[in-house]
Amino acid sequence: LTTIVITLTIIAYTQPLNAFDSWSSYLLIGLCGVIIFQFMDILFGSWNEFTDKIYAWIIIILFSGFLLYDTQKIRQRSIIISELCKTKNQLLCTDYPSESLNIILDFIN
Repeated sequence: LTTIVITLTIIAYTQPLNAFDSWSSYLLIGLCGVIIFQFMDILFGSWNEFTDKIYAWIIIILFSGFLLYDTQKIRQRSIIISELCKTKNQLLCTDYPSESLNIILDFIN
C-alpha cells in the first residue's frame, strides 16, 4: 500500500501541473456509481465474494485517481500561495494540515 502511494505521488509530481485537472468530475461520478451499485447488490441480495473483489479493485483504482488529483491540487495551491506570500512569512499564509487532509482521506479510503 505504501508503495502505491509513493509511486502515485511521484507520478503526480513528475506530470505537468494541470495533467489531472479534468479528472475530478469523472472520479466523483465513478465513486457515486460504485456506491449505488454496491447498495443495489446488497439490497437485492446478489452480493457475493466475487463482486466484493470487483468492487474492491474498482475502489482502489478510483482512490488512486483521487490521490493523483489531490496531490496535483496541493502542488498547484502551494505555487499560488508562495507567489502571493513572497513578502510575508509563508507559514502564516498557508494551512498545510488542512491542505493535506484530502490526501490523508484518500489514503484511509
